[in-house]
Amino acid sequence: MALELNESQMRQLLEALKEVTGIDYEERKVEETFRNKLKKLIDSCGYRDFNRLLWDVSYGFNKKLLQELINALTVNETYFFREKAQFEALVEYAIPEILKFRNPKQPVKILSAPCSTGEEVYSIMIYLLETGDLVERYDFMVLGIDIDTKAIEKAKEGTYNERSVHRLSEELIERYFVKKGKKYTVKRFLRSSANFKVVNVLDEEAMVSLGKFDVIFSRNMLIYFDDRTKRKVIDTFAKLLNPGGFLFLGHAEKVNGDKRFSSIRYKEAFFYKFSG
Repeated sequence: MALELNESQMRQLLEALKEVTGIDYEERKVEETFRNKLKKLIDSCGYRDFNRLLWDVSYGFNKKLLQELINALTVNETYFFREKAQFEALVEYAIPEILKFRNPKQPVKILSAPCSTGEEVYSIMIYLLETGDLVERYDFMVLGIDIDTKAIEKAKEGTYNERSVHRLSEELIERYFVKKGKKYTVKRFLRSSANFKVVNVLDEEAMVSLGKFDVIFSRNMLIYFDDRTKRKVIDTFAKLLNPGGFLFLGHAEKVNGDKRFSSIRYKEAFFYKFSG
């Protein structure tokens, strides 16, 4: 007999997932998008006892199920050049500031966390390529990380629908994509320069192991976290950023008075500079 979860059990399972992902799931979202996926996943793994299910999820004993649950709950809706004012601020303000004190042989490192299905990473790379001779004079490394394995797979594949590219001009699409029907695939030269990795931002050890960065983009993730988790993530970002580095958050997100960060406005974009 298949395992059916009551409301109390559902809340317990979501709390266990929150400890892993930091995401505070809304009941409405759970009702509309998660229950059917959850039932299929549990059935496919043969669970008949809720306590065993909760134990395996809480302590990671069933890593395959845990990852499938995370994938099912993760929101991956984005598109190229979303909130483009921040990309403009990156290449017109942040990068020039970084390069003032940078050894030309030392690469500028940019992290997208989370990167979802890769649109943000490729958007950053396109802006760099379209801005003068930046990539000819300096080395750049752009890394995208996400907790969702399927999102990372799609990012590496680099194939998108019309909605994802609706903000791009025909010239940019022709330069950076191969169109086939209603699908747009990022050209090989751009895909081969992008870096993607499955990492949980709440795993501090894994995050720190990524090394130091000059810029971190983390847009529209903190809005899903409670205050305690937000502080933890900001602390981790502080450990990853080089002094004088920059943090780009979503418009509804803030560093909550953290004095290590000073706010900057450049044209229509707001972001933060890290003092170290």
